[in-house]
Amino acid sequence: MSVFETYSDEHLLELLMEGQEEALTEIYQRYWQQLIEIGYRFTNDKQAVEEIVNDVFLKLWSNPEKFQVRSLPAYLFTSIKFGIYKMVLKKKRRKDLLANYECKLLTEEEQQRIEIKFMEEYLKEVVESLPEKSRLIYNYSRNEEMSVADISSKMNMKTKAIEYHITKTLKLLRTALDHAHHVKLLLITIMIIRSLF
Repeated sequence: MSVFETYSDEHLLELLMEGQEEALTEIYQRYWQQLIEIGYRFTNDKQAVEEIVNDVFLKLWSNPEKFQVRSLPAYLFTSIKFGIYKMVLKKKRRKDLLANYECKLLTEEEQQRIEIKFMEEYLKEVVESLPEKSRLIYNYSRNEEMSVADISSKMNMKTKAIEYHITKTLKLLRTALDHAHHVKLLLITIMIIRSLF
């Protein structure tokens, strides 16, 4: 029996803030099964629920102070419900997009348009999750088509710093796209990314 099993949730949170991995392991073992069961009540997709649960713990480990957790069960249960809500919303968007196409048999060009639309939605979500400064730089570069020099002047930052944020954003986008399951979709996505900057 691990000594961590005897600790309260509050004590485990304190240790987690100090970067003790054993605290996360204990929290995971203590709550993982309950979260899976809660998630499964809202969706019958066990694999999707497991991914959402793992993502909740990963975010908690990556930046525990960001969430200012007061009650561990409340935080975890709210997070799993929010994760499922986002998943359901994403599925609904996909369904709505498909519903806009009345043809039952789509041409290759129409399929490609749908796939590009899906990926644009996905990229939009990733961009919205960026830190504010990186998101601003991305929007100036992508949406306003500003040069690195112009962005540097507007934001009163060195051009090297702007280039760093652009590189970091592209890397994040590529990493996020590693989760794309469809090879054709991934190839289209890479083409979109190449055109970003």
